[in-house]
Amino acid sequence: MKRNIWLKSIKQCYIASPFLFISIFILSVFMGLGEPIKIYILQHLINSIQNFNSKNDIIVYITLFFCVNLFIIIISQINGYLNQIFVLKIEYFLEKNFINKIKTLSLRHFEEENTYNLISKSQVLGQGKIIDIYIHFLKLIQDITSIISIISLLISYKNSYWWIILIVPILSFFVNKKMGEYAYNVEKNNVLILRKSEYVKYLLTNNIAIKEIMTFQYIETLLKKFIKYKEKILKYTIKLSLVYNITNTSILLFELVIKVLLIVLYVMKSLARNGLVGNVMGFIYSIESIQSSFMSIFQSLSEIYKDRLYAENYFDFMNIKQDLIGYRKLTKEIKKLSLNNVKFKYENKIILDGVNAEFKPGKLTILTGVNGSGKSTLIKLISGLYNDYEGEIFVNDLELRVIDKISLRDRIAILFQDYNQYEFTLRENISMSNEYDDAKILRLLDILGLKDKIDTFDARLDTQMGKWFGGEELSKGQWQRIGLAKALIRDADMIIMDEPTSALDPIIEKKFFDLIDKIAKEKIVIIVTHDLDLIKKYDVHCLTIKDGKIN
Repeated sequence: MKRNIWLKSIKQCYIASPFLFISIFILSVFMGLGEPIKIYILQHLINSIQNFNSKNDIIVYITLFFCVNLFIIIISQINGYLNQIFVLKIEYFLEKNFINKIKTLSLRHFEEENTYNLISKSQVLGQGKIIDIYIHFLKLIQDITSIISIISLLISYKNSYWWIILIVPILSFFVNKKMGEYAYNVEKNNVLILRKSEYVKYLLTNNIAIKEIMTFQYIETLLKKFIKYKEKILKYTIKLSLVYNITNTSILLFELVIKVLLIVLYVMKSLARNGLVGNVMGFIYSIESIQSSFMSIFQSLSEIYKDRLYAENYFDFMNIKQDLIGYRKLTKEIKKLSLNNVKFKYENKIILDGVNAEFKPGKLTILTGVNGSGKSTLIKLISGLYNDYEGEIFVNDLELRVIDKISLRDRIAILFQDYNQYEFTLRENISMSNEYDDAKILRLLDILGLKDKIDTFDARLDTQMGKWFGGEELSKGQWQRIGLAKALIRDADMIIMDEPTSALDPIIEKKFFDLIDKIAKEKIVIIVTHDLDLIKKYDVHCLTIKDGKIN
């Protein structure tokens, strides 16, 4: 796979903007021709001054020298501007692909450490290197164009030793190739340390965790952890930098010796034959230029070689095999959900062991059981978040595995115990879509006892929530009512809620169960709760999970 990573990277850049890719490619070729043309004109200008055959020749070469330099400056500025725009487009394109890939991952992926490692490597090590490969590729094209042109100049000087200058770039290429592998392996092995440092920084910089951290006085401990991780990262970064500098300094000194040796040999030969000064200058500039271009080529090749190791992490993430998401669209209202001998393991531990159950509209279903009995896992299964179960789960008459999960989730509403509190507007916390009018949202909030609170906000439903962006904060109980509104606003065929009233006061809790009991007459409603005293007042269907089985 690694061999074609650089081609895949170039292809990604091309797809981001074909027009800019081709335009910059052409400009790079022109820029590659610029240096040889300047050397050729400068050589003939100096020779014309030395011979002084005609003022017109001198004026022509000076004019040409000015025009060529002006052209190169203009081309260079246009190329630089287009490159800036193109890099921004590539970054946007790669980020968009990354996020689109995220939405294809299943819950199972987000419960595995390897997924987080791939995400981190993709973002930290891989994504930027795709752009670097493109930049080195363009430099490669420019240098190859330049070398082809300069070789024709060097041949005209009739010096058979110029090729010796190639020893340095070839040596540099193999040294940098090894250095690139070494650097990549060091950084790859330290991704976990980087992730840990970022996690500690996250804990210290968000309002969700900081309350506990402050009250338990964990700040100093976490700071020490952060410093320890950062010192490890700093240590390996300094070591890499030192090795790079020592190696490159040695190569540059060797290059200088070779270059001076070639120039001395040509100058001595030219003096012996009373050669033209322009030719000597042209040879020196050509040697400088071709050596620089060859050095740049091999540097670009070694960088591409190294960068493809990093870029592979991006493609590894993009190639994560997604779970089966189903192909049969759910077109009818959900009237029955049944489980037939359902078994489920998590990390080789049996969570559900032969569950049989049926859910229908008409009566509120209460799911109880001790912590760790499998209640939350059962909810995840029937909402289509896991596919790797044994047995059968039928929604109406369709097995859950074959149902298109988007069409399933359009018809169900789920409130998990660890529901999200988004740092967005109040409206967006209830629904990210724009399909619900204000009147419907406010009626529901009134039932849940939140309308009076909302009326105190100047922007009402468009009020920014949370303190991250200077918004309003709610109590835990008020946030839970927002969570309930999030599930109830959808008017779904099946409603599933995990401990939905744990933070509610008795009055609001009673109102909620009165409402949900009415809804259950026409829809499938499943509630996970430990508050069995309250539900005794309602006609419910009670199921208890124990040891992975339903009683």
